[in-house]
Amino acid sequence: MAAVRGKAIPGELVWQPRQPAATIDRVKIYDAGGLAVWAEVDDEGTLTISGQDLSGHPSGQEYEYHLTVSASEVPIVIEALGGQPGDHVLSLLRAHAEAIVKRGELAWLKSIGVQGRSDIDLALMAQGAVSSCPG
Repeated sequence: MAAVRGKAIPGELVWQPRQPAATIDRVKIYDAGGLAVWAEVDDEGTLTISGQDLSGHPSGQEYEYHLTVSASEVPIVIEALGGQPGDHVLSLLRAHAEAIVKRGELAWLKSIGVQGRSDIDLALMAQGAVSSCPG
């Protein structure tokens, strides 16, 4: 006997439709001097700014970092970038990326009152090269 969609038959597997993966809009907002920075918004509205610096930390090693901004704080980012409610944060970040990256993404977020959370590649932290995310 075969499984009937959505109904269990004793001793048979039940076919269930696969849940779609979280929807993520992602754009590269900066790419220069060995540093690439992306921004993405997930389906819950959380903004993540990620970077990979191939030119390295002062320790001489490349590293990656991730800054997370809660959905409730994204309107602060939009307003700080001159946007209006309903504007897409990724477009605004791309338009202002160079100034934000040159200041340091974490420093910029803190300057506009966003708390955010930061993470840096744990392998580099374990070596004692850094204690927090650059910014």
